[in-house]
Amino acid sequence: MLHALSLGSRRARQLALGLIALLAAPLYAASFLGVEVPAPLPAKNVVDTYWGTPVDDPYRFLEDTRDPAVQAWMKAQADASSAILGRLPARAALLTRLVEIDAEVPANVGSVHRTRSGAWISLRRNAQDNQFKLVRRSALDAEDRVLVDPDALAKLAGSAQAIGGIAPSPDGRLIAYSLSGGGAEIGPHRLPCRGGLPS
Repeated sequence: MLHALSLGSRRARQLALGLIALLAAPLYAASFLGVEVPAPLPAKNVVDTYWGTPVDDPYRFLEDTRDPAVQAWMKAQADASSAILGRLPARAALLTRLVEIDAEVPANVGSVHRTRSGAWISLRRNAQDNQFKLVRRSALDAEDRVLVDPDALAKLAGSAQAIGGIAPSPDGRLIAYSLSGGGAEIGPHRLPCRGGLPS
């Protein structure tokens, strides 16, 4: 029957893949530690073409977290994961130890850049902070000066804010950074300058 569909055509391939996915979906359901894990949702392929090359994206629909079906599936996955983790025998002891270790770390520092003048620009999150702050110190042994504080910006915006990345100029006078709001993965780029005052 599939030969009659001319498997060389894109439509036939999509139909065949959809049929296989539909028939195989129950096979992907699993049970771990006695917890039933929901099967993957059936693919809904979208094809984009980049520079003449078609690129399949069968699960793009999962990006629409307002879709009730996607929400229900994500909740079922999260519930199953929580139930599985809750049944691990050493989980409570491991979690207690991780909390102890995390409490001993005063701060996490990342994206460290040294300027030509010897100043240091980085992202820093202290133990009590929700998000990384953009900070600058004039020398390695100097105090950090906060240039951008997403926690303070969140209070003004009414939604969570996060710095996605930074790129200081070689002299450190200008620092481009991206700021995402409300859980978005990509945010607009901004440029604090003249001592770190946001523009």
